[in-house]
Amino acid sequence: MLAALRAGVIVVNTNPLYTPPELEHQLQDSGAEAIVILENFVHVLQKVIARTKIRVVIVTAVGDMLRLPKSWVVNFVVRHVRKQVPPVEHCRGAQIRNRAS
Repeated sequence: MLAALRAGVIVVNTNPLYTPPELEHQLQDSGAEAIVILENFVHVLQKVIARTKIRVVIVTAVGDMLRLPKSWVVNFVVRHVRKQVPPVEHCRGAQIRNRAS
């Protein structure tokens, strides 16, 4: 978030538990053109993205900011053991990786 502010963009925080109509309202009201979203909530964004100005979608996972191999383990558990990532039909987002480690 600090990097975004330093780059001069406006940051709008949103609640990840919003329903599709609530998320759509916030994205339309803010005029957002890009979104960074956890893969756990992409299914909600998918339902409303066509009715918003969003052009850039960056998808990240829960374990992406952890060091290897912990990030692999956390992402595996979230996706396959706890099944917290619903399947999505089409997602062209980039994944954020921690390059400092």
